[in-house]
Amino acid sequence: MKYLFIAMLLFSNQIKSQTFKLQEYINNNQVRFGVWHISPVVSDTILLVPPKDVIHVKMADSLKERIKNIRNEEWLFLLQQPEMDWTINLILYELFEKEALQFRVIKTKDLWEKTYKKEDIDYWKKKLNSSNN
Repeated sequence: MKYLFIAMLLFSNQIKSQTFKLQEYINNNQVRFGVWHISPVVSDTILLVPPKDVIHVKMADSLKERIKNIRNEEWLFLLQQPEMDWTINLILYELFEKEALQFRVIKTKDLWEKTYKKEDIDYWKKKLNSSNN
């Protein structure tokens, strides 16, 4: 039991260390994003790909490469950080290509917190806990 506690403590410290490094690049005050509409793909009269609105977060290519290596439990931890929760949510929308129509109206963290934050956090908890890295 003692070793399990030590392992958990080390893992927690590793996540916190990763978070501090990411805070240099990801924070709620500097996020820039857009909502892109993906047109439907139709062959004859068959809908192959439905229309969709997706998020695109502006970030450096080097940062995009770094976030590909973030594990699910780290994403969940980052979503709990008030200085980066809004941005992490937007990045997850982009990574998972989740329908993002509401972000045509919701352009700020304050509005997101009043409307969709709880729903989004619950969604990501289920999604990330049910999928493997």
